[in-house]
Amino acid sequence: MVDGQPVSRDAWRSRRAADVVKLLALAPDHRIHRLLVMDALWPDAEGDAARVALASALHRLRGLLGREQAVLRQEGQLSLNGRLCWVDVWAVERLLGRVETAANPQELTRKAAGLYRGAFLDEPDLALHQSTALAEGLRRRLLRQIVRVGRQCEPADPQQAADWYDKT
Repeated sequence: MVDGQPVSRDAWRSRRAADVVKLLALAPDHRIHRLLVMDALWPDAEGDAARVALASALHRLRGLLGREQAVLRQEGQLSLNGRLCWVDVWAVERLLGRVETAANPQELTRKAAGLYRGAFLDEPDLALHQSTALAEGLRRRLLRQIVRVGRQCEPADPQQAADWYDKT
């Protein structure tokens, strides 16, 4: 979402713009050096070709997000602007991060499971193995938490536990 508005599925037809979003959304601390993006997306590019391709992909991405400031570049690091962009993956990560100390971990787990939509931007991308691995790590983390909540429910309410297990 950008400025509270969902980005249409049609907007992601630009594969490289979608690939940049995948890398930015799943990168540690949600930022990644532009050289790593170029290496991941255009590993065989020679000379300035990768730099030009990245500039083009960023231009398309900013256009489809509708805001120039939606993608930030600072000291070679690229990131999505958290003030303008809401990313479900980030929300799931935050909720799972709060589960351990929460008074009501079931509610946070329910919210995280409700936000989680599976493969990022509808398809795993083997060419972006790093982001695919990070997305898979998030999926496993969520599944472990769902199972943990289900096990907590088993003694008092087996049906509620079964409902949790159905989410896996």
